[in-house]
Amino acid sequence: MEERPAVNRMLSALFEPMGNLAERLPSLSSEEIEELKRIYYAEAGKYVELKAGQILVDKLPLNLSAVPIITRIFPGARFILAIRHPCDTTLSCLMQNFAVNDAMACFYTLEDTVDTYVTVMSQWQKFINTIPVNYYRIRYEDLVADLETSCRGLLSYLGLNWDPSVLNHVEHAKSRLAINTPSYYQVTQPIYSHARYRWRRYAKEFAQHLPKLQPFIDYFGYAE
Repeated sequence: MEERPAVNRMLSALFEPMGNLAERLPSLSSEEIEELKRIYYAEAGKYVELKAGQILVDKLPLNLSAVPIITRIFPGARFILAIRHPCDTTLSCLMQNFAVNDAMACFYTLEDTVDTYVTVMSQWQKFINTIPVNYYRIRYEDLVADLETSCRGLLSYLGLNWDPSVLNHVEHAKSRLAINTPSYYQVTQPIYSHARYRWRRYAKEFAQHLPKLQPFIDYFGYAE
């Protein structure tokens, strides 16, 4: 499923003023949990055909901020943490022509973009240190260097058999009528590596922000 608001729809129901479900998240009844699941799948069903036995990949990146709620409602959920050098991630967000909404308004300046990254990733660190989160970390730099090895590891984590068609992403993307994601152009191109460590071209602009990003550069194992 593309970047769709299925989780947000569930969160809206959870945080409705008259419902007060959010305050009772740890003690939600099975009936309340099933209703929240129904709301989620009803929204997801607007965008993809839901079939029994399938794995649904909900790829909205900022679902990261709702990990505790998602794991409470879907205790079997697995998370794919796709990472990239923190400086490249913030630069990419700054360069994208996002439609304006509450979240994307954080990406107008480099300072705001860095602060948003730090906030979200700090939350992630807190989540995985306090609740059981089943996740798999995949690195952008590894993906562009060796696509097959990275894909094999990811499919194995998801319990899926290897299928060489996953390497033909260009043909798959071009066969679709529309791609509703900011990276619509990139996904129709062959794998390329020239965007790795692009931030170094803007090292002067990043200099004042490195103290904020350095803990995450270290945490994710990137050499400066």
